[in-house]
Formats: sequence, C-alpha cells, structure tokens
Amino acid sequence: MPSRSTSTLNFMLLAKYGKRTITRPKRLKVIKQFVEEGGELIMAGSWFTFAGGHGQSGWRKSPVADVLPVEILPENEREETPEGAEIKVLKTGYFVIRDVPWEECFPYLGYNKVIFKDGTDPLTTIKPVDAEEADPLITVWEYGKEQVIAFTSDYCSYGGMNFMTWKYYPQFWSQIVKCLSKMI
Repeated sequence: MPSRSTSTLNFMLLAKYGKRTITRPKRLKVIKQFVEEGGELIMAGSWFTFAGGHGQSGWRKSPVADVLPVEILPENEREETPEGAEIKVLKTGYFVIRDVPWEECFPYLGYNKVIFKDGTDPLTTIKPVDAEEADPLITVWEYGKEQVIAFTSDYCSYGGMNFMTWKYYPQFWSQIVKCLSKMI
C-alpha cells in the first residue's frame, strides 16, 4: 500500500541526491512500489544520481535501480563534456522529445554514463566529441503500470547549465510533466 504522501502523486523526480539522502526506513522500497502501483518516475543525472561521482551515490544496488530503464554502472561514471557532445534522436515521434530541435541543443557539460536495459525505448543518445560510441541521454520504458524515464544529464546547474538557457528547455520539461501527469 503506498504511503499517504505518495498516493496523491502522479510522478516523482529523483535528482541531485544519492540514495543515502533518503533517510526514512524503506523509502527506496516505497519509491519502487509507487512505480509498480501506477506512479511514474524520472531520474535526472547529477553528481548524486545513477552511480554518481566516484560511484558513491548508491542507487545501483537499490530497489529503485530495478525500475529504471537503464543499467547503472558500478564505477565513477560521470562523463565531463565541456568540449561539447552530439545529441542524436532515435525516436522522433515520442511526445517527450517531439518538436524539440536536439541538433541545436546547447552543449552539455556532463552526464552520467549508463547502459540501455533490454526492452527500453531509447529516445536520444549523447556522444562526446572525442568518443567513438554514444551513451543514453533520454530513455523510457514501461515498468509496472506506467512509464519511467532516465535523463542522464543534469536538468539544472553543473552539467545542464547551458541546457537551462536554451530556448527549448521549458518546452522539453513541460512535455515531460504533461506526459507523466497524463495531460496528453
């Protein structure tokens, strides 16, 4: 049974803190249960999400990792990209990324390296200018009754500092909120 504090939520955003920051007993299991029972979730990248800086965020072995559409790496997986990175759209018609010209996106300064899980819908990838392979940027899948989204760069501050000033930033986040709130 979801707690009273989660029963009125449509979706949850996890960003900017590691699993150890959530200090109440069984909260990580409650987040997983929230998704299994119809809540939607997005995890956005940062120094403290996914594996995080120096692999210290702790999400990899948490119940929340089970519901994410990406596999969290065991080591330090922060990728610094001050020289820029190429964003490639893999699925143009998906509402979350529709009508957003990703090829014009301002450079990300960093993101969390992860691996697509089987059964996911990879929407976009990010490839540092000096890299041979691209990594997931936006990935979606159905888990339980609803959608879970992984956005591997910061939505604000450090890695997403340039992204925040891009004129399509509000549109992208508005589309995510509408999608996860069932407003589309």
